Amino acid sequence: INAEYGGSSARHAPCMTIGKRSGAPGAHALLLRVLPVVSALVIVIFLLIPREPSPPGIPQLLNDKQMERWHSDGFLVIRAREWLNASELVSMSKWMQEVQDWPEKKYHWMKYFETSSVDNSTILNRVENFIPYHDGLNSVFNGSKVLDLMAQLMGGPATLYKDKINMKLPGAGGFEPHQDIAAGWGAYGDGQMNFVTLSVSMDHAHAKNGALECVAGKHKEGRLGSDWEPLPDHVVGAMEWEMVETFPGDIILFDAFVPHRSAANADVNSRRNFYLTYNLAADGDYREQYLSLIHI
Repeated sequence: INAEYGGSSARHAPCMTIGKRSGAPGAHALLLRVLPVVSALVIVIFLLIPREPSPPGIPQLLNDKQMERWHSDGFLVIRAREWLNASELVSMSKWMQEVQDWPEKKYHWMKYFETSSVDNSTILNRVENFIPYHDGLNSVFNGSKVLDLMAQLMGGPATLYKDKINMKLPGAGGFEPHQDIAAGWGAYGDGQMNFVTLSVSMDHAHAKNGALECVAGKHKEGRLGSDWEPLPDHVVGAMEWEMVETFPGDIILFDAFVPHRSAANADVNSRRNFYLTYNLAADGDYREQYLSLIHI
């Protein structure tokens, strides 16, 4: 046995096997003969499996498993390390604070406020339309990295529809269960448009500070409620809600039909997120129309 598997004889006579004395090929030799055939069959089968072709010219940033999850669930999580380096993450955190500290400026960006449940003070709730006034953030969210990602998800070049930051500071309220399409978005184009929102966390989001909660698969059922209304209680109660814990730089992608919600911030730390919403460029550019509705 040792002679058959070691020494120079093994190198010059690889077909020598334990079972050679019986006149039949041994297990080792049989395996050597079968493996190339099996490998070839696996490759052929893999090549024959039908796949949805990628639109020409669109970089494929997400793997097949991620795309399957996207189509199945309607939302997808991408961790910071998958799309940002340490320097980029530091810059985004710095830029978030810059926008947060901006003074109000009519006909430029819009700042919204709410009353804190902690001490009844007035706290910043949201900032909209910051992209045209911040070169760094514009370079990220209108740059090739994000636009290529959106193109892969949506099947073609995308354009920015709206941008906002939800601050969710300590004492801030939550958001009722809803679908984004119910915010009047069905009025654009032919009424059949979809939108994809990219949410980037700048703080650790968890149960106590009101992390985003989503429902997988329900995007396939279309509208589940009325425009400008939260989802009905009987619909919400029948859903399986998933809290999506994120860390700084992590992304949550979700389409306009995914039910989502978030609780109030009962923590001492903030839960700030960028929210950038895109639509297919082929469906039209509705950004100015949206901004006119909120009186920017």
